[in-house]
Amino acid sequence: MTNSLINFELISSDGKYLNKQIESVYVRVPTYGVMGFLSGSAPLVGALDISNFYIVFKGKKEYFAMSGGMLDVRKDKIIILADTFESREELDKERILEAKKRAEQKLAKLSKEDALDYEMAEFSLKKAINRLNLIK
Repeated sequence: MTNSLINFELISSDGKYLNKQIESVYVRVPTYGVMGFLSGSAPLVGALDISNFYIVFKGKKEYFAMSGGMLDVRKDKIIILADTFESREELDKERILEAKKRAEQKLAKLSKEDALDYEMAEFSLKKAINRLNLIK
């Protein structure tokens, strides 16, 4: 049986863009867990957290890390509007470890009363951990 393809668009807030025909996408949707979508899937719109996801084309998986965003599933198209995204191949372990270290050091110096700085450092730490999980 041949899988029908669906158009997939991945767009980041900094203008990074990917558009390709794929067989399916598997993404973690908050409160639902990992969900798979393919051509003809029921429509869905939802928020996405910092997480990893993958797309499938010709049976091959391509992995990505993203720092949150929105998912829009239509019968003929799947769109992810990501804050940022990187493919597994783009990830640099040393750079990620440095970012993780900086975020941990900043968190150690801050208190929760420094709400905005604390949230930003916590977000940076979560992004670094998410990226590290993808390249392990």
